[in-house]
Amino acid sequence: MIGLSSFVGFCLVCLAIGWIYVTYRDKKRLQAAHEFQMESTLNEATRAMSSLDYPLQLIRGDEFIAEGTLRRHEVLRNQHKLTVLDSLSDVDAFVNAGKHIIFFSHQWTSFTSPDHSGKQFEMMASSLKDLAAQNGWDASLKDTFIWVDYSSIPQANPSTQTLAVRSLAAYSSSGESLQV
Repeated sequence: MIGLSSFVGFCLVCLAIGWIYVTYRDKKRLQAAHEFQMESTLNEATRAMSSLDYPLQLIRGDEFIAEGTLRRHEVLRNQHKLTVLDSLSDVDAFVNAGKHIIFFSHQWTSFTSPDHSGKQFEMMASSLKDLAAQNGWDASLKDTFIWVDYSSIPQANPSTQTLAVRSLAAYSSSGESLQV
């Protein structure tokens, strides 16, 4: 009887050690996979800061105000009202040529319209004029360009929309040269 109890006890200890080993090994695998995923994410973020997946698309300040409302990207594109900068060196050259870039972001205020009341647009237009005045920029706003979500990011095609969103880090990494 003592022999059987010892054998059962030994088997239970072996099972416990085996379970602890398998759990430890699985935890280490998960940890390694998590670290790999985090490193991949950081590498992608670093890469995204130095190249554009999608061109920077801007509307000239005077045309932005003349629209009187936020306009969909595709409408502005089809009306040839977007200035397209294909690379970060193009952005730097643009700014070095005396152009000013302002970034605006907005919150959708309804399910069907990005700014159904027009209040966000009014605030953007007012802020744009104030920034120009405060910085001594040309009041005509012909050298001031606007990036705004709804107008600068494609709305119709989810694939190009994703590329544009992925480029936001690169746009903002040019912070020394961009007026924000």
